[in-house]
Amino acid sequence: MPSPLHDTLNLLFRHRPQFAVEMLRDHLGVDVPGGLPVQVASNGLNDRPSIDLRPDVVITVGPRHSPLHAIVVEIQQKEEPGKLQALPRYAAALWLQLTCPITVLMVCPKARTAKWAAAPIRTSLPGYTLTCQVIGPDQIPAVTDPAEAAAHPELAALSVMAHGEHPPVMEAFVAALRRLPDEYAPQYYEYAYRLATKAARHVMEKVMETTT
Repeated sequence: MPSPLHDTLNLLFRHRPQFAVEMLRDHLGVDVPGGLPVQVASNGLNDRPSIDLRPDVVITVGPRHSPLHAIVVEIQQKEEPGKLQALPRYAAALWLQLTCPITVLMVCPKARTAKWAAAPIRTSLPGYTLTCQVIGPDQIPAVTDPAEAAAHPELAALSVMAHGEHPPVMEAFVAALRRLPDEYAPQYYEYAYRLATKAARHVMEKVMETTT
């Protein structure tokens, strides 16, 4: 059953799918087309005669009916050998549907899982090896500038997940909440709180007490 952390990361990308493009382009150096509409697409895939496939999030870049690039976002909290069979199928099934370049983006809260997810996945289909793009703690910057945190609240929430026990990170995030529109600030607070470790939540509470 998906955990609150899994569901929260899922929501971050569904709430603003452009965030997946930014993470790939700005933090992993993937050449994703710019200046185009970005939207969440159906995550119901099928590569008959197999069973139905359902990755966490599917995002398309470009016109909805003829995208130029597609991204499969998968939240991975631990090593799962069975997932190594599913990921190449996700990419292949989506490519069969859209016939455009496909990137699989793995978001891993733990460094050990990120390292595991970054290894090439060799399939029994000759020549087909999938290498996922991976965002783990080492790929998430420590956002300590309140202005940057306010401009990029999804990245700031990920920074809380990876580095929230570091007070400057939490101070920047809390300061950024006060710069966000009133209708968005509670939502991003909830995202960050659910992503934070127990120790980071303690830091968050202390920072909020001293800044109110």
